Amino acid sequence: LIAYSSHDGFSRFNRQIIHHRRWCFYENIVHIQDRLEGPFKLATLYFYLHPDVEITEFKDKIILHIGEDHRVTFQIPTEGKLSTNMSFWYPKFGKSIPNLCLKMETSENIIDTKIIWD
Repeated sequence: LIAYSSHDGFSRFNRQIIHHRRWCFYENIVHIQDRLEGPFKLATLYFYLHPDVEITEFKDKIILHIGEDHRVTFQIPTEGKLSTNMSFWYPKFGKSIPNLCLKMETSENIIDTKIIWD
């Protein structure tokens, strides 16, 4: 299954950037490809994780631990800086719970993300 979308929501910041996203779903892989059209210096992607998700970081991938029995590999082979940041999850109005956020900064116009599970 493949799904596509695009938007020009960055135009409100006086930038002529169009963000295209393609989702490819396989049996145990989700491949997300982001493509940016237009002038930019640095793109930032955020992946917010549920508070119960724990991570193990490696040079080229991050392992997400979901409970004791489930592991998910998160890969972004695109050149750039991948970091883990503290954030908050808001399950309902007035309630915030600390969580982790994966942040990817890159100057590349194509960003490939693969989420792989066993």
